[in-house]
Amino acid sequence: SECLLALVSELPPEIEKALARDVLNGPLFKCAVAGNDPNVGRLIARLGQALSRLRRTRPDLLRPDLLRDAVVSIGDDVIFRDGDFQLDPDKDARIRQHFLDAQLGPSDIGLPGKSAGLRYPPHGRCVEIRVDLLPPDAAPRPEPTVVLGSDLTHQYVTENADYRS
Repeated sequence: SECLLALVSELPPEIEKALARDVLNGPLFKCAVAGNDPNVGRLIARLGQALSRLRRTRPDLLRPDLLRDAVVSIGDDVIFRDGDFQLDPDKDARIRQHFLDAQLGPSDIGLPGKSAGLRYPPHGRCVEIRVDLLPPDAAPRPEPTVVLGSDLTHQYVTENADYRS
């Protein structure tokens, strides 16, 4: 699956882009997407790690209450707001379906003899994530920085672990 992260903040555009990439490149989050596992803690943990790294290198850029003000959504569902998860079983099921709808093919794609004849990509959907780091009263809201990433499947790891140059 591909992932699209839209990030809105007060940060300079190049910092926003780096932060979004850092979040999308989290191995545990990539595995959650590949497994259609709406373990949203992996996404929020990666966001916290990325912000912590940014705070160490550029403390002047981050407000102390930044994570408390964060609003994070997957698809149409808010999963984190006011410093807390916003989850319930119905939302969990919708997010899992959102992951499934974005899946590019069966789990055996990429294994020898399994992807022959596959129309790629089979659709234009992706896991859509929105991270809003602006204060709640900020207006107007700027256009988000958008970054595209991908999941991390077993097949990808196997193929690249066995690859020899």
